[in-house]
Amino acid sequence: MSAVEHHAENRALSGMKRLKAGLLSCSGLMLCGAAGSFSAAPAFCATVTEASETTEATKKAAQTAKLAQHSEDDETPGSLEKLLVQGQRHKNATTDGTGSYVVKAVSMTKMLLRLDQIPQSVSVISRQQMHDQNLTTVDQALKQVPGVNVNLYGDGTAGFTSRGYSMLPQFDGVPSSGGLQFSQQFDLAVYDRLEVLRGPDGMFQGSAPPGGSVNFVRKRPLDTYRAQGSFTGGSWDTFHADADVTGPLVASKRVTGRFVLAGGDRNFFYKNAHDTRWTAYADIDVHITEKTTLSLSATGQKNDTTRFNGLAHGGIWRGPASGTEQFCGCKLGPDQLPYV
Repeated sequence: MSAVEHHAENRALSGMKRLKAGLLSCSGLMLCGAAGSFSAAPAFCATVTEASETTEATKKAAQTAKLAQHSEDDETPGSLEKLLVQGQRHKNATTDGTGSYVVKAVSMTKMLLRLDQIPQSVSVISRQQMHDQNLTTVDQALKQVPGVNVNLYGDGTAGFTSRGYSMLPQFDGVPSSGGLQFSQQFDLAVYDRLEVLRGPDGMFQGSAPPGGSVNFVRKRPLDTYRAQGSFTGGSWDTFHADADVTGPLVASKRVTGRFVLAGGDRNFFYKNAHDTRWTAYADIDVHITEKTTLSLSATGQKNDTTRFNGLAHGGIWRGPASGTEQFCGCKLGPDQLPYV
């Protein structure tokens, strides 16, 4: 090899070293010189690479832990044994003593259901509402229910319609085909609440008009002693009183009882009309088991009603050889005509 060729080869090697030195300096490595030794560069480069790999591994481990945490939070249990459902069934829906117009549930559907679980129009007259509004008769209570029309017949009875059709009664959730229209009704002192369903009720009432039904829920005995009473008075010599006593009859509280006595007496703004009624109610519950109760109850009422229906179409006529006047079906003497 000639001297010229050897000199060219040395210059080429020197250029390659300068190029390599420039590249290393751009990557942040410190070199002593272009022509110096490069023994320390590989070790420093390995250290940086190892630190970079450690950082990447740490990031990947953190991401894996985060994904695992989300997976545990969103994981659907694979077995029903991991599910725990807690709930409490309504044992009763009594309104007596709650001091509220709000009811927990109604029993006219043959089971206790909340109002939002019934896809029909339901209204409830609670015990507290009866007390606050001084409601003592069924016709007075049902006048407070929207969508119910009350037509008084003047003889202590009334007709109840909803949506243009007559309504039928239920007693403690048991349907009845009669006992509401053209019938004397018990004093409200014996009832805990009145549940009124408007509209077709064939599912729970059976064959019935589409007007709806009224569920009369009686007061039930309590396992604690309690006694209460009330007395009210008003215009036209109107008076009403009631007494209510309940509590356990034995020390074990497996037998409980309730007794209610009510009486009302009133006149009207027209002459010779009067209404007197006495009501007695007794109920004894025998709690055989926690889920089985034998209930024995009896209710009686005596009515003495004289009312004025208005002038009849035929007017007043004298009965044959009776010496009395026939006035709207009532026999009255000549001096007892109910003139206003």
